[in-house]
Amino acid sequence: MSTAQAPWPLADAPVTDITPPKGYPSSLVPDQWRWLYGLNPMAGVVDGFRWALTGKGQPPSLMLAASSAAVVFMLVGGMFFFRKMEATIADVV
Repeated sequence: MSTAQAPWPLADAPVTDITPPKGYPSSLVPDQWRWLYGLNPMAGVVDGFRWALTGKGQPPSLMLAASSAAVVFMLVGGMFFFRKMEATIADVV
C-alpha cells in the first residue's frame, strides 16, 4: 500500500461511489449539485433511459446537456493528448 496521497479526492474512491445511481433517481441529488453530478457522462444516459421507460417527469435535458458537454470535452482533450504523444507512445509501450 502506498502512502502517497491522490491529487484529487475521488481517486481512491471505489468505482461505485462515482458512478451514476441505478437503483434510485438523480432527483435525490440537491439542485445546487446536480450540474456537477451531470458531468458524469453516464448520469444523463441513466436518467434518460429511466425517463424513457417510465415516462414520469420531464426529460433530463439539462443532465443530458451536461453529460454531452463532458463527453465532448474528454474527446477533444483525448485527441490533443493523442496528437502530442503519438510520436513517442510506441517507444514507451
